[in-house]
Amino acid sequence: MSRTISVKAQIEILASPTVVRSVFLRFDRYQQWQQGWDIRPADSGKKPLELKSGDKIRVSMHGMVFNPEVITNDPECFTWEGSIPWIVKGRHYFSFSPSKENPGGTTFIQSEDYSGGFVTLFGSWVKTDQPNQNWNAFNEALKKEAERCTTRILDYLVPLYRDQNRRDLCQARLVCCLWNDLVTKALFKNLTLYHTLETAGQNFQSWNNLTSLETVRDAAQSVAIETCPAKDLVHGREPTTWHAWEGKGEWPAFTSAISKIAELHHISSISIRFSKWCLGDSIHFGSTRDRELKSTREHTLRNVLTALQKRRALRDTSDVTEIRELALENLQNIALPLPISEPLLKHISRLHIMFCVEHNRNAFAYDTHHMERIQYEPHLQKTLLPSVTNQLVELTLASQDRWGVMPGKFNGEGLVFPFLRTLTLGEYVIGHHRQFDWVLAQKTLTCLRLNRCFIASHMRLYEGDIEGWNIDTKDWERVSSEPYYGWDEHQVYLFDGRWETVFDNIRERLPRLAEFRLTWDKPTDFFRQLDISKPSWLSPDRYITFDISKKPSPWIASKDFGYYPYRDDLDTTRPVNLAQVMDKEDRRAFEALVSATSPRTRRINRERIIEAAQQFCPICTVLDEGMAAFWGDENWEAEEESEYSYDGIASDENGDDENDSDTDDYGPRQFLPDCPCDPTEALQDGESVLLLLLGKATLLKDLSICLAVKPVEDMQGAYRRVGIVLDDVDILERGGPASRFVLV
Repeated sequence: MSRTISVKAQIEILASPTVVRSVFLRFDRYQQWQQGWDIRPADSGKKPLELKSGDKIRVSMHGMVFNPEVITNDPECFTWEGSIPWIVKGRHYFSFSPSKENPGGTTFIQSEDYSGGFVTLFGSWVKTDQPNQNWNAFNEALKKEAERCTTRILDYLVPLYRDQNRRDLCQARLVCCLWNDLVTKALFKNLTLYHTLETAGQNFQSWNNLTSLETVRDAAQSVAIETCPAKDLVHGREPTTWHAWEGKGEWPAFTSAISKIAELHHISSISIRFSKWCLGDSIHFGSTRDRELKSTREHTLRNVLTALQKRRALRDTSDVTEIRELALENLQNIALPLPISEPLLKHISRLHIMFCVEHNRNAFAYDTHHMERIQYEPHLQKTLLPSVTNQLVELTLASQDRWGVMPGKFNGEGLVFPFLRTLTLGEYVIGHHRQFDWVLAQKTLTCLRLNRCFIASHMRLYEGDIEGWNIDTKDWERVSSEPYYGWDEHQVYLFDGRWETVFDNIRERLPRLAEFRLTWDKPTDFFRQLDISKPSWLSPDRYITFDISKKPSPWIASKDFGYYPYRDDLDTTRPVNLAQVMDKEDRRAFEALVSATSPRTRRINRERIIEAAQQFCPICTVLDEGMAAFWGDENWEAEEESEYSYDGIASDENGDDENDSDTDDYGPRQFLPDCPCDPTEALQDGESVLLLLLGKATLLKDLSICLAVKPVEDMQGAYRRVGIVLDDVDILERGGPASRFVLV
């Protein structure tokens, strides 16, 4: 009688058995998450899910190649059997069982039963309690990939804005062990080193405690560093500590907290948040207590750079992700020393800069006459940006104040970014006909965002400022100041640039553009939420004027340009309201641009979803297990303007959709699993399905991802997945079943 011995390797995975099996059966993706194993059907036309008893597969384990036969392939177990005739026969099992330790998780067991002559003779020498190290390595890799997929599901279903209140996530951790793990990863994905009087007084102990946790270090993907108290610089700083920090660059507690960046091996993005209140090289009018000085800003950057260099040195010996994204919020408009700027930007491919400008306390002083305001924008154009043109795929340039025309000039001349895909401009003012040409020259752009950008229509200047600021007035028409101010002390100019022309040029000269946004958010809010899709619209303030006599900022709304003590707002001699006069033309060009980019968006996003689609397969299987519920009836019909839209939305007297149903009538549905699947499977035109909204995909910008399901005949309340549907967010937000999604 032949002898049989068994060896096994077991691991707990915080993902459902269906998700783990889905990842396991994606043989074609093995090389993306582990090394050494390769499995493929002998019949290349068969999918892993289609394998059945008797089918042959080709297996390679760290160079050892054999061709076993499939024994079972069901939701609980995948088994093959191979043999060397008369010597040894092995039956290898991969089992996916619900975990008893972690409800909702999986106990994954890899085992093999050996029999045959070799085992009979030498079986007593086999150590059954010590499985092959390669098995353990595979199990660990499978665990990491399955849990990553499940975490990614949460990213789609619960998208997080930066600095969003996350109390709901904290409460969600209490549901069960599985939810605790999933939500913890989402909760600590973005870490912030908060800088307040309280945290600084405690030597940033809360940050140190947080980063000392292995769970947090593993989950962190981005870090934001607050360099000083944002709201109250006067009372939010301890004087003695800040005196040493400003003068000597000494603050052990803060620099030690910054150094923790080196211990966060998985972050790929870092944001440094300075105060918007700065002071130039020439200190004006008294105390510096309400300003963050140039010296402390540079001290912070030096310590961040030291931490990044230490972290980069670890890449040779450990798995450390390269930091490719850098956001500098309220960067002072002074050129950084080269020993800081060059190494800081060396490996960055996504650069976001919002610079701040000096403000005088004296109500009678002009902010525009600070030398930094005149010198910084040319430095940005001619020195800083040229050093990174060949490495950037995304660039954001913004400010707390209007910029681009005067007192400093930024026309982008000579700037070419050969790999740039996304460009964002904030508070940028166009005052010359060719000033926007540098944007139109970036032919690789697929995304262009403009936030609070303007065209200057009227300018009132001193003659000395035109010379001192070296302003080119060839695109401007000089007119008498008398109609506006009643005297000729200043020089008044008009610029005939129009948004209609800008929109048409964008549409015609950026052929790859698939996303265009025109928004009007507050500078800081916009800068911190660059990845959040918001609606575009034409503001009545899109044309702006410049009056040098105004303080503190000379950039004012068109209605405020001029002095009319005896005339009302309807007086025809007042400045023309260009936004009103040009409404028809600007709107026509704006809508044409939006219409032109929408088809490109859909085409490009569909190409991207094909590549990313396989990641959504676990989403279907998670929903199969009852983690989602929806309400509604089958009222989805095909329409020409979109693939699938909801027909017949109406509201009852309570304000609810009449076509929707109460939770009492419809509970969580049963979804019959058929994964792994092809999420790009197309539905037939006119096919009636229910759409379950999986989430608004931040990756895919203005598209939503929906699970399309159909009722199963003769099974009350059961549904079958028939495909993944991409649709426009605005359609899905009208109502109906696709807009009713909850976690249960």
